[in-house]
This record gives sequence, C-alpha cells and structure tokens, in this order.
Amino acid sequence: MVIEGNLVSGGASKLVALSVEVVKGYTKATVLMFILLMAATMNVADDTDWSRLEPLFPILDKLWMLPLHISVNLTQECISYANLALSYRGSERQPPSVVSLALRFGAIMAQQEKSLPASWGVSKRLDHVIEGFHNHPGCLQKWHVDEERKKALQNFLTGTCEAARAVLQSHLHSCKWAQCAFTSLLLKSSRWLLGASNKSGWRKDILTMDEAKQTLFVEVHVRMFMEKSRKLRASAKSKARASLQEWDQLADFCCIMVEAAEEAKKLGKLEAEAAIYAAARNRDYLPDILSAVEGQVANWKLQHLTLWSDIVDPKEVAVDEEFDIVAVEEAAILAKWQELRAHIAKDEAEWARFHREKNNTEAREHIAAVTHLKAQNVVGKGVAEEFMKKRCFCRLLSDISAMTDWESFLTTALKELKATLSCCPFSH
Repeated sequence: MVIEGNLVSGGASKLVALSVEVVKGYTKATVLMFILLMAATMNVADDTDWSRLEPLFPILDKLWMLPLHISVNLTQECISYANLALSYRGSERQPPSVVSLALRFGAIMAQQEKSLPASWGVSKRLDHVIEGFHNHPGCLQKWHVDEERKKALQNFLTGTCEAARAVLQSHLHSCKWAQCAFTSLLLKSSRWLLGASNKSGWRKDILTMDEAKQTLFVEVHVRMFMEKSRKLRASAKSKARASLQEWDQLADFCCIMVEAAEEAKKLGKLEAEAAIYAAARNRDYLPDILSAVEGQVANWKLQHLTLWSDIVDPKEVAVDEEFDIVAVEEAAILAKWQELRAHIAKDEAEWARFHREKNNTEAREHIAAVTHLKAQNVVGKGVAEEFMKKRCFCRLLSDISAMTDWESFLTTALKELKATLSCCPFSH
C-alpha cells in the first residue's frame, strides 16, 4: 500500500510517498481505498455522478484522515505473528482456523528455510515456528496451539495437495470454522493424507490415497455436509459433521471410485468415466463399496462392483428371433448370485465385528472383576490383621519349644488388657 504523509526532516516539512505492508485489515483498507478511487473519478458536474456520490458523503468526510499504526523494521516472521495475534484478538470475527494457521505457518517455514538446519524435518520446523508464535509479545496463553491442532497442521502441510486445499479453502470462504464440515479431530486423521491406505492393508494398490482421490474426497465430504446441514440452524450445523469412522469410510469409497473411473478411461469409455465421477459426488453405490471393503475378499476386482455392470459394461440384450432365453436367465441368476455374495460378505463382516466387540467387552469385565476382588482381598487382609493385633490376644504355636515364650507373652497381653480396661468409663 502506498501512502502519502508528512515526514519532518531537518525542520523542513516534505510530502513524500512511502510504502508499507498491511499487517491486518487488508480487506477493509482495500474497500476504503476503492471508495476513494471511485469518488475521485466521478464528475461532480454531472447530475448522475453527483447522485451516486451523495450517499458516500458520511464516509468521505472521515476517509481523508485515516488513522494508521505503523511499525518500522518488522521482519516477515513478526508480521505473520502480529497478524495471527490480531486475528485472535478481534471480537467481531472467529479466531484463525486450522487452514489459516497452516497457510500462515507454512509461509513462515518457507521464509526460514535457509536459516534453519537442513537436517530438521517438517515436524521440528513446525515446532520452531509455533514456539516463535507463542513467544510473540501479542500472543496470549489461551491462543497457544495444542497438540491436537499441531497434528492437524502437520497433516495439512505435509499430506495435502494444492487442489484439495483449494476446495477446502473455498468451503471456508462461505462457512466459519465453528460451522464448517471439518474439525481438528478429522484433519488429524491420517487416512485422508497422500500415500495413506486402509489400516487392514487390503488392496493397497486401489485404496492408497493420491492427489485425484484426495481432491474428490474433500469435494464429496463438503457436499455431504452441505446437504445434511442445509435445513439446520447455524448453531446446530456441527451435528451434521461426519464421525471419524464415516470420514475413513468415505476415503475408501473415493479411492475405489477414482480407480474405477481411471479403469474406464483406459478402456476408452469417457462417458462412463464422467458418470462414475458424478455417481461419486452423489455417493451412489456407497453401501456396495463399503461392503466390499469390509468383506476383504482375496480375489476381489473392480469388475465385481455393481457400478461396473451398470455404467462401464452394461449388458445389452437384443430382442429378435434368435433371442436366447437361457442366456438371459443365466445372466440374471449370476447377477443375483453376485448380489447375494456381497450381502453375505457384509453379514460376515458384521458378525465378526460383533463377536470381536463382545469378546473385548467380556475380557474387560473379567479383568475389572478380578482387579476388584484382589483389591478387596488386600483391604480385608489389612483390616483383619489390624483387628487381630488390637483385640485378639492369642498366639498360634507350631512347636512345643515355643512354650518358653508363653509366660512373657501372657504378661504382655495382661498389661495391654489392663490398659484397655482402664480406658473404659465403667471400669471404676
């Protein structure tokens, strides 16, 4: 921004042009400068321009003297930290989101790249930048970045592509962070990052995330959230967010849909490719694909999906004199059999998960019961021993030779008994 001002030097006042970088309030300053520019270009002698200029009079009276706070000798790092501190301080807006923090910290890391040791990885450089932000004079304790946000920032900086970031930023332009489709917990998950795959390791060649799959995943996730939250109030939109399990399942779904589209493209079926992407954005065939992922059939292929027979390779039967009824019936039986196999695989996965959770619950209950019993035994043993020492004046002998100590034991016990009885109120 270029500003003209009075710089006093040697007792003489000179009007010079100087350039400063806007640390905060760039949008507001741009709007105000645009209003001034439009007012300066209007023809006051023209009635039409004058009528357009009249509503701006209350603003123009105050715009010619804009109060500015200028700090000299600020480094790019200090400018970034000051921007974040002022963003947190503003009461009329939300604090910076994970995306805003990631972009700002990423810019600082790029500026510090030559000054930091080359052996430092992204995590250590990010720690250094976050520490600098925490030590900035304008940063309060409540604005510090916690571990959950730090993990989300690291994932965003290292595991996302430019296209996916653009979709995410576009969504945040229309939604505040508190009311958007993302949370720090979701971004902290590693399933959606570049190079990540399903935890089970099944079909890594298909379920490994790349740039195209990640971009589609973010698009589908945002679209699903917007559809669910369309009729909700702003305060209730957070309920429309996906859970962590739904987040991972949607990542698997998008990976398979992109692979199916790429396979259709290799076969030269461009219309089928476009249809698959359209179906992915509408989340069509989602139950079928999730059943395949949960079933984890060893020899599973993309051609086993319902969408393949519906979109990529639909079976066309010509009705003529040589119409083969048997072939049609066999095709129908085969399609029904494939559908039943998918349902059986889903039921097997549900049954296995039920037994796994049941066994885990029983194991936890057994451990809790045993631990409680051991604790009660320890408590009971201590109480019994304390009671025996104070109230039961007896002694077990395992050897006849121990009778030599019996007389001294009785003398001691008699003294303790007299001392106990002397404390009773009715002993006198």
